[in-house]
Amino acid sequence: MVSLNLNYVHMNENLQCFMLIHSKQDPETIPKVLHNMVMMLQDKSVTVQKKAIQVTAKVYRYTLMWLCKAKSVSEEMEAAWTSVNDLKRLILKMIDSDLDG
Repeated sequence: MVSLNLNYVHMNENLQCFMLIHSKQDPETIPKVLHNMVMMLQDKSVTVQKKAIQVTAKVYRYTLMWLCKAKSVSEEMEAAWTSVNDLKRLILKMIDSDLDG
């Protein structure tokens, strides 16, 4: 069981790294990445959650760069910005939680 859990954690960490690299190279994928980051922040594994917080910070930066370079704002961009704010609120809620860790 422990081995299976470690494989799950490593798989999620690799997936997060892939999403980070992909969002940097192709900003059009950021809305999809943000949706997946919400799911990973709500994962049962604390290790996955911690890595998700680290990746979210970098994706936040890439999202800002993507939005600043745009000549016009699309609905997809507005939805991405809403998702970024939702992620930020979720992380702050996790930090303010009474649980340690």
